[in-house]
Amino acid sequence: MHALAIRAFPRIHVGLIDLGAATERTFGGAGFTVQSPSIVIRISASPTFSIKGFETLGMDYFSEVERIVRRLGVRRGFTLKLVSTPPAHIGLGTKTAVSLSVIKLLDRAFKFDLTRAEMQQLSGRGGTSGVGINTFFHGGFIVDAGHSVLAKCSIVPSRLRRQFEVPMIMFHKPLPANWRIALILPCGKRLSGKEELEFFRNNAPVPVRDVHRTLAAVYHGLVPGIATADFYAFRKAIIQIQETGFKRREINNQCISVLDCLQVLNADHRFAAGMSSLGPLVYVVSANSSDSADETLRKLCAKTGCVVLSQTRPANRGHHLQRINT
Repeated sequence: MHALAIRAFPRIHVGLIDLGAATERTFGGAGFTVQSPSIVIRISASPTFSIKGFETLGMDYFSEVERIVRRLGVRRGFTLKLVSTPPAHIGLGTKTAVSLSVIKLLDRAFKFDLTRAEMQQLSGRGGTSGVGINTFFHGGFIVDAGHSVLAKCSIVPSRLRRQFEVPMIMFHKPLPANWRIALILPCGKRLSGKEELEFFRNNAPVPVRDVHRTLAAVYHGLVPGIATADFYAFRKAIIQIQETGFKRREINNQCISVLDCLQVLNADHRFAAGMSSLGPLVYVVSANSSDSADETLRKLCAKTGCVVLSQTRPANRGHHLQRINT
């Protein structure tokens, strides 16, 4: 077996669309990939089976890797090592990227020849929004159509749903190459497990009018903004999405530091700032990098106690697999 490494790029989740039974589709979402902080995992031959590094993210990640290995029925010895990763449960889709990366490595190393649908089914991801799983395979900016109401989807996090198809992609395009993204981590809530499920149960469904406003902001704001590289149309849509629907509820559930950060950043016309997923991660998109914009971000973080996790660029692919020398 050749030693292999995979680099998976994190995704920003802009928001879910229909959690109010307003259309013939449930869920749906919009999001995009960024270059850093990326996830790097290696696989190499070994006399015995071992998993290294995943416990740093939490034992749920370690258990998830064990589950995937058992499902695939790998009998030969090998070592899976998590080399680098962003923090877990902050809004970067780390769980989805780790699961799919492990599946992709095992598939290539042991020549299972899994289809993309089989990889998705094994990962168990994509039951709510298709942003995480679709950006892993495609990168760039994606809007997905969620699931048909005929599938009778319960409004729960993705990890709690099984036996479903990956939401279809309605729009896919690279982010403009000159746009820059800063990732800021305030001291906020990190929801997972029972807390995440409780949040969904307490905050959905949302009013039909809110779903319609979110749909308008996505399809007549984000999509043309990306398609024409119109930063100000993109910025306006990002702000509109956060002022209504499920995203408004996600933000209101967060600590005051997250709300203050968003308010200050979106008062500056140079920035389009939003909270990714349930947070607390705040993404800050700007049309061009400048010393004054960077200084503004540094002062904000110093004032609010936030941490600049990364200053990065768009990633127009979701992962990169390569053979490595040992």
